[in-house]
Parts: sequence; structure tokens; C-alpha cells
Amino acid sequence: MDDAVASDQILDCICRLDLDLRITYASPASESMFGIPPQALVGTPLADHCPPADFARAREILSHAQAQTDRTVGQLFELNVRHADGRLVPIEVHSHLVLDREGEPVAAIAVARDITARAAADRERREREAQRLEFQKMAAVAQLAGGVVDDLQALLDALRNCPEAAEHADLAPLCEQAARRIAQLRTLAGRQDLHRRDVDVDVFVAGVADALRPILPDNLALLHRPGAAGSTIWVDPDQIGEVLRNLVANSRDAMPEGGVITLATGLREAAPAVGRAPAVAPPPWITIDVRDTGMGLDAATRERILEPFFTTKTDGTGAGLGLALAHGIVDQHGGRLEVESDLGRGSTFRVVLPSRYAGDVAAAGRDAEGGAGTVLLVDDDLEIRLYCAKILESAGLRVVACEDGVEALAYLAGPDPVDLLLLDWALPGLEGRRVHEQISRRRPNLPVLVISGRRREEFAALGGIGSDMPWLTKPFTPKALLAAVRRLLPARAMES
Repeated sequence: MDDAVASDQILDCICRLDLDLRITYASPASESMFGIPPQALVGTPLADHCPPADFARAREILSHAQAQTDRTVGQLFELNVRHADGRLVPIEVHSHLVLDREGEPVAAIAVARDITARAAADRERREREAQRLEFQKMAAVAQLAGGVVDDLQALLDALRNCPEAAEHADLAPLCEQAARRIAQLRTLAGRQDLHRRDVDVDVFVAGVADALRPILPDNLALLHRPGAAGSTIWVDPDQIGEVLRNLVANSRDAMPEGGVITLATGLREAAPAVGRAPAVAPPPWITIDVRDTGMGLDAATRERILEPFFTTKTDGTGAGLGLALAHGIVDQHGGRLEVESDLGRGSTFRVVLPSRYAGDVAAAGRDAEGGAGTVLLVDDDLEIRLYCAKILESAGLRVVACEDGVEALAYLAGPDPVDLLLLDWALPGLEGRRVHEQISRRRPNLPVLVISGRRREEFAALGGIGSDMPWLTKPFTPKALLAAVRRLLPARAMES
């Protein structure tokens, strides 16, 4: 069979090149790799289809093969070629020389395979490893800081309680400075006292931006780009506000000649933070970006930027603790601090926090089918009752909210209709399982949607749960709740 015909059946790209690396044959599979028909490739130099550094490497490999005593040995290497649409395609090449009767090279045959997927997997693996090492490094720093905090706090307390200390006025400012350092170390160790509450992300970030604008230089513009409408986080607003102020100050210092700083919020589906045990149901994450239009960071600086006492300032004004402290605060909230930056393209410092509730409630209601009917909502958490009621009412449903099972059973004993029961399974007192058993006897055709912070399997051993019982794990988005409700309400309508 002719070689050209046989190559039609091979998925890998096969090329023949002369000793000047000019393509003299290309198999049909080359079109997917180069984006150019094989006949158009023939006669063109390889230099036209790959970056200069890759072409230089190909020439070096060819020269090395020609210089070998045994010229029949093949070469295995990786290169990048340029697709017609401009993107670079990583390829694995297996090549060997074509020899004449005297054993002299006259050409080269190359079999190339697109390894884009493999390269992406390798890159992701390297990033995960880098994140793991970063987590271990910060954990070691936190452990060390925690030990130092205990020792210094004991010394400071002893000094303050010493009767002779009052006789030395110069000790007071030293004690204050020591207290500040202890507070910083406490933050690095993740041992700050947090005063958490639910915070609307977009409203909170807008307030931070409004407070910072008057104190920024005139040559800096601070923009707010909301993108997490209806989403809340459970945080200490003073601490997270301090993180954002610190990041904005960092961006300000990176742009002495002026520029733009943008505070942008968003939602992201993400896995738990590196090094943490996986959550029962990974929640959506809230992102708060602090972007600047400065010069950006090189790779070496980017890798060390979160390290304690590392600073890019050369004038001695930076202690190198600001970003490390921000990282400690975010980590204590169960989140992480990410850095994206390239020289000449500015920097983005991203605060990633687990959401309390995520999504645009109003938009979810507008997207939902027009609702009709009554939902009995039973949950002991006031915030969850308010959140669910807002979502369901936005879709046109009537909501009756109860904080425990006894109140719910009392309502069901009355004459008012109920079309769906939204039931927390981990209720205090009369638990959800008992409530469901009694309701099933009273109203066997009433649809029930269980909402819980734990998976169905964790309660299965206690009984009362069928494998087909509708179950929604907290936290959930407005769209997820409405989708689950829509699946149950039509069934009820058909029965009535």
C-alpha cells in the first residue's frame, strides 16, 4: 500500500521534512493540528508554523540526530506549533532520519500528536501541588505564630501587672507596640476573635468603596462592579473590610503615577480551600476582586507575595505583613486569597469566601414560572426562613413560615390549604423525621421537599427516609430551590 494512502487512516499527524526543515509531505490529520490543508503545508518551512524558540529546538534536535553514530535511533520531544487561528498547540513528536543507501540522511519523518489535554492536566497538577505547598508553608507559619503569641502575651501580661511598671513612663508605648505585634501574630495564626454576621456582598463592598474614594489620591479612580446580587456571606465585616482596605492600599502603592482600581464581586462554583476536608456539599463561593492597572508582578514575586515579611518596597517603608495578615484573616473565614498578575498587565488580588446564600433572588423569581399555591416552610434558622420566603414569594408563591415542628403540625391541623412542605430535617425538639411521619399520616399526598445542611445518607441509618425523597442540601441557590419546588408542585396540582 502506498505510504500516502496508508497515512489517511492514521489520526496522528505525519510529516516529511527535508534537512532544511521544509515540509515536503503532510498527512490529512495535519489539518486539525495546523488549521491548514495538507497540500497548503507542503513546500512551507517549519519556521512558518512554530515560535522561533521551538524552531531553534527542532533544528538543534535534527543536528544532534545527524551527528549520532547510529542515525537510526529515533528522537522523542515536545514542541509548540501555531494553528491558523493563532493559538499554540503543544505536540509530542517522534522523529527519525531517512537515510540513503550509503547511510547518509536525506530527510526526516515526524509523527506528531496533539497533547493539549495532557498539557492542561499537567499544568493543573502543578498548580495544585503549588497550592498544597503554599498551604503547608502558611500552616507552618501560623503554627509558629501561635506559639510566639502565647509566649509574648504571657510576658506582656506580666509586665503590665508589675507594680514597678507604672514608674517607667517609657514602658507604656513599648507595651502598646508589643500588643499590636501580638495582634498581628494572632491574625497570622488564625486566632483572631471574629464577630460574624450575615453581610450582603454587593452592599458591603459598595460601602467600602465609598469610604475609600475620598482618601485616595486624585490620580486614582476607584470603581465598583457588583456581580453577586442577592448573595450574602457570614463574616466579621470589620476584618474583611480591613482586608479590602489593605488590598486597595497595596494597589495604590503600585501605581504612584495614577491608574484605576476596581472592586468587583462575583459568584464561582469552586472546591473547598486547599488542605481542608471536603464539605458535605461544596457551596458556591463569593469572589471579591481588587484589580489595578499597575505594572504587575513577575513570576518570582508573585510566588512570594503572600509570605510574611516579604515586601517589594525598597525604601524601607514596608514591613511585608499587610498581605500576609490579609491572607490570615481570609483563611480564618474559611476562604483563601488568590493572586493573578503579569508584568505589564496589572494585578488582581481575589478574596474567595464561602457564601451563606448565593444568587440573584429577584432574577430567579423572574425566570420562574408563575406560581400559585402555598408552601409551608419549617426551619429553626431565621435567616434561612427569610431567604427561602424571599425566593418563593418572588415566584408568586404564598409562604407560611414555622420555626419548629410543633408549630407546623398545628398549622396543618387547621383549614388552610398547603400545596408543599419545605422541611428542615435537623429540627430541634420534634425532629424533621418525626414531623414527616405525622404529616404523612395526616396528609399522605402532600409533597415534601427536605432542606438540610447534611446529605441524605447521613440520616439514612435513623430511618424514615426513602431513596426517592426530594432532598436539597444547604446552602443552595435561588434557582436550585425554585427548580426543586417546580418539580413537586405540578404533581400536587394533578392530584387535586
